[in-house]
Amino acid sequence: MSEAPLAQALMNRAGDMDPLTARALSASLAAATRVAIHDWLSSAASPSSISGFVVPTGSLTDRMRAALTPLAPALDAAAGEAHAQNQWPPRQFGRPPRPDTEETSPGTTTKTEIR
Repeated sequence: MSEAPLAQALMNRAGDMDPLTARALSASLAAATRVAIHDWLSSAASPSSISGFVVPTGSLTDRMRAALTPLAPALDAAAGEAHAQNQWPPRQFGRPPRPDTEETSPGTTTKTEIR
């Protein structure tokens, strides 16, 4: 897996992210992905009737979430000002709106007073 496209995407989305930080984060994300997939495949059972056939067990999604969760603080910190402005991660990735904002049009939010 090449980390370069992910590093470029991180820099594009976060705006002022240092290239070294983007490369380090993308390498960390790639490593966490490899660990989760390796763990998932290691849980596989080999059916005795079919030689060389691997049947992984358990949820890959759960393993990915567990492997990526420790990286969340680093991603949040690296997002810097973009995170503070409620722009990270972008809405197209399915992020729910923060409780102190309301959607004014698709993809834009405004601050509201919480009572």
